[in-house]
Amino acid sequence: MFKIRSFQMKIYYLILFFTVMSCAPQQIMSNKNITKWNQIIGVYTPTELRGTDNGFRDWWNVLRYDIVLAPEFEERSISGSVTMEFEVLKNQSIMQIDMQQPMEITQIVKLIPNPSEKGKYQEIMLEEQQWTRNLDVIFINITDLNLKAKQKGILKFYFKGNPKIATNAPWDGGWVFTYDAKGRPWMSAAVQGLGASSWFPCKDFQGDEPDQGMTLTMIVPEDLVAVANGRMWETSFVNGEDGTNVYTWEVRNPINSYNIIPYIGH
Repeated sequence: MFKIRSFQMKIYYLILFFTVMSCAPQQIMSNKNITKWNQIIGVYTPTELRGTDNGFRDWWNVLRYDIVLAPEFEERSISGSVTMEFEVLKNQSIMQIDMQQPMEITQIVKLIPNPSEKGKYQEIMLEEQQWTRNLDVIFINITDLNLKAKQKGILKFYFKGNPKIATNAPWDGGWVFTYDAKGRPWMSAAVQGLGASSWFPCKDFQGDEPDQGMTLTMIVPEDLVAVANGRMWETSFVNGEDGTNVYTWEVRNPINSYNIIPYIGH
């Protein structure tokens, strides 16, 4: 039986939901910045960026994903955030994150320890010139995180958009917005071939799974239930005061990103 989260946690999720929905789009980069980034990323072909452990990927290791997802059935859209913890393997400054078009990353923030509150973090938004997009890849300059080999960092990505729709899932990859046998909404994703980056920002490379697992928190209308990998947190709650249900599921061991799948319906 689901346990009701405390009033404070309800407020937390409401704040999180409205933050996700109100993220500001990335500003257009200046010509000077575009030239600079093109010089950096031009050493790899699109194929190498998509499928290899290239120089923008091989210097860091994913430790954990914490994903928040808010789907909109009628609009065939999704929005949310991904908090990613990673470890530096060797000194480098340019990170590749995958996010397939037409999905957008609207903000990137770095999380740094709050000196006044142990265990808490401050969110600092990265500036315009610190990241850029090239087709299905986001490049991020993390120099100011001052991370060296064996040190850890945390980045948070806000995303939104209309993901590719699967016309014949699972054989044709993408998101599924359909109806069950009784005509009620049903949503999921089938992305083993297409890649998890078709719906959330990640290191979309099968050779690197999050060592410490992941959580997937889904904010859905109150008449729907959301199921995902692993076990549901006892602190997940239903019948939120804003007319939504919030479900959080957790995997505590490595998992391939394409296996992180929401199932939302009745």
